[in-house]
Amino acid sequence: MDSSTNLFKPIISLLKEAGIEPRITYEGRRIDLILGMLDQGMGVSIMMNKSFDLTDYQNIVAIPIEPKQYSRLAFIRRHGKHSATSELFWKFAQKHEGK
Repeated sequence: MDSSTNLFKPIISLLKEAGIEPRITYEGRRIDLILGMLDQGMGVSIMMNKSFDLTDYQNIVAIPIEPKQYSRLAFIRRHGKHSATSELFWKFAQKHEGK
């Protein structure tokens, strides 16, 4: 995935900490193009596990990265009055915080 994704910098840091200096020859956002290149034997890629389906790509193997890396997602909103739908979602998010 390309440098505009939130995955790029943490992975580059993780590789450098492991003593690996990556040689990046292609950066892209289109997962189908990346999978097509991988299926033809063109390098390796790092992407989030839930962002791809290997059903049509018999030549590709996914290997989890260890140690696992986590990111955080935050829901933010302005103070004040909100719609019923917004309020319902906000309460749902608070109820499931940290899960």
